Amino acid sequence: ELGLPNPNQQFVISRVFLAKIVNKPRNAKGLGQFKAPISVKTMLTKNPAVKESPVEDFTGRDIGTVPAPLLLTMAKDPRTLAAQLVQMAKTAVTANNRNLARAILQNPIADGDAGIINELIHHKDEDVRSIITSDFKFYSVLSTPNWTALMTDPDGEIRDKVARSSRITAQELNQLATIEKEDDVLCSIAQNAKSDQNTLIALAKKSQGSTYLVMRLLDRKPPPMPGVIDLIINANLRDKYCMKIIAERGVPLTVKQQHLFAHSTDYSTVDALVANVKLDPSTCDIVIDDVVNNQWKDYRLIESMVSNPYVPEEALSRLMSIDVGKYTTELFRIIAQHGSATPAILDKLAAKGNNATNDVIARNENTGPDTLAKLAKVQEGTVRRGVAENPKTSVDTLKYLASDKLYQVRCAVALNRNTPDPILISILKDAVDNDGKDLLEHTNLLYDLAMRKDLPTEIKLVIARGHETSAVGRMVRYSDGTLPDEVWQALTVNPDIDVRIEVANSYDTPKNILEVLLKDLNPRVRAAVKYNRK
Repeated sequence: ELGLPNPNQQFVISRVFLAKIVNKPRNAKGLGQFKAPISVKTMLTKNPAVKESPVEDFTGRDIGTVPAPLLLTMAKDPRTLAAQLVQMAKTAVTANNRNLARAILQNPIADGDAGIINELIHHKDEDVRSIITSDFKFYSVLSTPNWTALMTDPDGEIRDKVARSSRITAQELNQLATIEKEDDVLCSIAQNAKSDQNTLIALAKKSQGSTYLVMRLLDRKPPPMPGVIDLIINANLRDKYCMKIIAERGVPLTVKQQHLFAHSTDYSTVDALVANVKLDPSTCDIVIDDVVNNQWKDYRLIESMVSNPYVPEEALSRLMSIDVGKYTTELFRIIAQHGSATPAILDKLAAKGNNATNDVIARNENTGPDTLAKLAKVQEGTVRRGVAENPKTSVDTLKYLASDKLYQVRCAVALNRNTPDPILISILKDAVDNDGKDLLEHTNLLYDLAMRKDLPTEIKLVIARGHETSAVGRMVRYSDGTLPDEVWQALTVNPDIDVRIEVANSYDTPKNILEVLLKDLNPRVRAAVKYNRK
């Protein structure tokens, strides 16, 4: 009837003709491309050919008289002028119209327009305010009074988003921490990197019974100052669960604070303390005395203390003299592998003659050479093997173990970097001449030695003449082509075809050796040389 253009076509419409249609809203019925009646104005706003928004024609007119369907469409239209969107925002706030406010926020013009955002931030609907606080792009355009007002917003989720935002300052965080009561918001303040010492103090005073707030405060990097931790402890003295959490976090505690935890009547709190906190020797004495005097019915506290990597040396020395019954062996074993165990402590443990403990002592790099020499003469083969593997074992002890009756021990001596070349050569010669079958089939001795570039030529010749294909391949690969000539020659005449093929396949094999292998009698070896990239 009005000659309405098809919305799917590009037409240029004069503003005069557009104004006439806008001022006479009608229902466009019978149009095939629409399944239901729709406002002419709404159709026009959806037509990409319309270069200027019809809202222009409402300048000076009360925006409230505009039909609702058109108003929502205009609110989303990027062609709508910012001034008109501000007028719409005021209408949305006054009329408490949530749909109109949300439509305005969907308009890309609203992203950087302070007038629109500062109007909508006063909307009564929490969802509207939440949209603004959820999107950080709106923070920069909020005025200071409106931003400050968000810290006292009745909706806790909005205050929580403010507490986690990047715009909020340390002073504002401190102000929010002072007046806030909800745990979620307080936890967000605790997690904000901008929270200063005064803010953390305010939070610590409010941490009573709030396990989540306690955890957020203690999980900060770097940890809070001792004064803050002291306030957290004082606020939660009667809360066993919070006290346990404080100890489990392993935060630095003063000696006075450690003693407070050590005298706790809650077993789990004391256990968490001795297992996680860097303990003072006096704190360990308190706990050990309580165990010895049977305040606690079992010795798990001792085990937790010994498992703590920060337990002092003095405590380990005292624990060695405590009789813990059936737990004694396990206790000694844990002490033997502890990082704080000194050579003196390990020597005393070794004197007790327990095989399970001695095995751990033999492998501990803190063990002194004299103690290792004593352990090299025990009957237990696993202990002697541990001594042979230890990098602190002296040359004299390695020489003694080189003739051990167990080939596992001799192999361990051969793999020890401190073993002199003559001893290493003698071990391999004995292995090949006497019981080489056991050595070569049940251990990785040659394979492990093959990667060492500092091996003497005699050892390399043993590998080159052997049948360990993987060892040969590893030796060639790690040599970077720098093997002695006699070793290369030995490889070319090795009776094992697989060994010669391994050499022919290696990119590190020199060209002159490949030329020798190219004349090999076996066609598989010659084929491997031809396919070599070199």
